[in-house]
Amino acid sequence: MDVKTWIWLAVWALFPLSCASAQTQILELQTEGNTRLTAPAIIAASGLKPGTLATRAELDTAAKALFSTGLFQSVNYRFQPKPSGAATGWVVTFLLTEAPADGIAILDIPGLDSERLWETLRSAHPLIAKAMPQNEQAVAYYRQALEAVLLQLGRKDPLTTKTEADLATSRMATVFQSGSRPVISAIRFEGNHKVSAASLTQAVSSLLVGRNYSEREVRNVIELNGKPLYDEIGLLNFAVRTVSIETSGEHAVNVLVVVDEGPEWRLGQVEIQGADLPLAGMRKAAGFPVGQIANWKRITAGISEMERVLQRDGYLAAHSVAQRHYRNEAGQVDVVIQVDRGKQFHFGTLQLRGLSAQEESKARAL
Repeated sequence: MDVKTWIWLAVWALFPLSCASAQTQILELQTEGNTRLTAPAIIAASGLKPGTLATRAELDTAAKALFSTGLFQSVNYRFQPKPSGAATGWVVTFLLTEAPADGIAILDIPGLDSERLWETLRSAHPLIAKAMPQNEQAVAYYRQALEAVLLQLGRKDPLTTKTEADLATSRMATVFQSGSRPVISAIRFEGNHKVSAASLTQAVSSLLVGRNYSEREVRNVIELNGKPLYDEIGLLNFAVRTVSIETSGEHAVNVLVVVDEGPEWRLGQVEIQGADLPLAGMRKAAGFPVGQIANWKRITAGISEMERVLQRDGYLAAHSVAQRHYRNEAGQVDVVIQVDRGKQFHFGTLQLRGLSAQEESKARAL
């Protein structure tokens, strides 16, 4: 959301003080409207504390501090009198509208475990969470908080940020990375037996060598480009076990990747689910290699051929989702394919442009 459309409003019409510099005692601090963020975290981030004296200007400053985080679309406050002995104090309530946390934050700092770094960051800044709004103010707030935590850990890394699609969550992600990452000069694999190191290196080196080192990015590239080599030979549980710096120079590193190839699987039963499907024709078109090595590339191609049977009947938006079910004792993987054939379309009109009358006549005959 455009920050210019956000609202910040401090309501002091009932405030008993005639000037912004006069003080009154805050007996309680409360919040309303927050659902994702907790009241203690919001109050801590405001800088106010119960039992202290505050001026109207300080309440304004607290509201502005919350708004500047980018985590809220609006920050208002109200106050109500409350007796306190012979005097009267005030209950201050922040009225909040949270910004949608429609993205995620990813911490990618070499040499630091991301989960432990998250714990440290959350402890120091309770408003920060993995789910975050996608706006410049929120990114700046996260970056400043992370830089402060890194400094406490003895790291003076300048931080950079980038936005990308996170494949695991299908959400937009803001990645916080060190700006002083070394360059990858070489990749070496261990743990591989069924696929040669040369084949793995060829599949990923052009995407990694010469780039700044990131354990996360190395894993992602290997998952996307190395795993298909194993899928073709039925090693469907291939995984990257560890990624580490093997040797390092002044500005470059050699990376060691240890993989777990997993067991070999054969294709067991294939179940096709969906309403009013021509199952016999679909199975024939798919040609699933039941009883053979579970070549996932071939299985995926079979699913595409299966969908074409529906498309030829006008179901142009036919869509399938395949799920794997492993039977360890048999060394087989069963596949359940859920098919949504969608709406059936019928042929409408045909328009041909750029042809002579004679050529158009021949084209229509075809």
